[in-house]
Amino acid sequence: MRSPRGIFAAVVFLSLLPVAIVYQIFFENGLEIVIHFLLATGSIFIALAVFDFKTPRWMMGIMLITWAASVSTGALAVIFLLQAIALIVQNDQLIYLAFQLLGQRLESTLGLPLIFWCIAMLLTDSRGKTWVFGLFVMSAVACYQVYFYGLTYFGAAPMEELKLVLLLMFVWLLFESAKKNISRPGSNILPPVSTPQ
Repeated sequence: MRSPRGIFAAVVFLSLLPVAIVYQIFFENGLEIVIHFLLATGSIFIALAVFDFKTPRWMMGIMLITWAASVSTGALAVIFLLQAIALIVQNDQLIYLAFQLLGQRLESTLGLPLIFWCIAMLLTDSRGKTWVFGLFVMSAVACYQVYFYGLTYFGAAPMEELKLVLLLMFVWLLFESAKKNISRPGSNILPPVSTPQ
């Protein structure tokens, strides 16, 4: 498979809804803490998984996007972890820092490099049925982002349910991560070196 870390990250993000539903059945409090720990875990693995996908050597801009996606999702992991800790310790200053200063708008901004990386990876390293599915998914994600920032500009807030569109990105990433890693001309994957007998 291309990226075990990508599979794990996608599964963690896709488990958010089922975990939330099951957790609320059995427990009354603490759901936000669990959700933020899951978001932090998924973000850490995404930050590492972006390097598992190979892009053409000549596309230096793609490598910059890859690094930007890794750094930004790593920063998201720190923010989500800080938010979980703030909810556990119930410190007003920490809650203000984690949710008001670092949360909300900064979270959505830090997610943009990952979306750009997904689009770049779709255009350079995706093939077959997953490419078709990825084209549909990333078009929907791009439309959601335009809608989100358009409403934000005018001081309105989009419906929370529309964020579910972002989960489609992780469904696609799951399929891409599970594919066999095949070397193609122009990719970063080096051919095996033959050793003299």
